[in-house]
Amino acid sequence: MNAKYTAGPWTVLDHHGVHVLAEGGLTIATVAHQIDHARVAGRVQVENARLIAAAPDLCAVVQKLLSAQKCAGSCLEFSEM
Repeated sequence: MNAKYTAGPWTVLDHHGVHVLAEGGLTIATVAHQIDHARVAGRVQVENARLIAAAPDLCAVVQKLLSAQKCAGSCLEFSEM
């Protein structure tokens, strides 16, 4: 996988809106907020931002799983010969 993205860690800043930031303060995302039900929407915003901020870690885990799957597949093929 040759995807390119801003390396983690990404963090959540809940100040004048909810933002996901990379190192150095680069804004990765700003999570929109709804006027209706502001208190509930605010909690949902923060949770959505935390999920977005976890993307680099989630990507690393998926890459490890894919590598392990390739290794397991080639090991099985080799042992069947």
